[in-house]
Amino acid sequence: MRSYQVSLRYAKAFLDLAKRNNAIESAADDAETIFAALTGEHRLSKILSSPIITEEKKADILVDIFSGKISAITVEFIQFLKVKERVEALKGIMEAFKKLVDEHNGVVRVHIKSSVALEPSQISSIVEKFEKKLQKKVIYTTSVDQVLLGGFVVTVEDTVYDASVANKLKQLKKRFRGAEITLN
Repeated sequence: MRSYQVSLRYAKAFLDLAKRNNAIESAADDAETIFAALTGEHRLSKILSSPIITEEKKADILVDIFSGKISAITVEFIQFLKVKERVEALKGIMEAFKKLVDEHNGVVRVHIKSSVALEPSQISSIVEKFEKKLQKKVIYTTSVDQVLLGGFVVTVEDTVYDASVANKLKQLKKRFRGAEITLN
């Protein structure tokens, strides 16, 4: 929990820096680039978490890797993390920052999982309903999971909306188990 609090605190500082410099969009793009690199490249994550490598060296490595790929504001923020000895928390900070930017922009990210690939009209209908319900713009991803048997499951942050056939059958099974059966 402590690492999340640290990440959130520094993500807020990064958002404030981006706001002051009218650079929220470029900072958000940079956060996406850095987060993807740290998620996909385990060697880079190991370097950042290594107690043997100094904060200065970690920051220098990051600046070298992302040189020309991130804005000056983000480089400045990485240098700030170096001074505060928080470079190892960069992945968590970028993840928290992306959520803060979404919140700032009135956006919510949802994942729609269905038993078969949905038609664009079906996706639009689901997205429309969630935009009304959540009062935010919805950005979605989709996947197929045949275990659902039919229907769909929508995940919004920590909340799951399950409209799958598999879930309906599970609920029905629970009701049957709890019901008394009498034979005449």
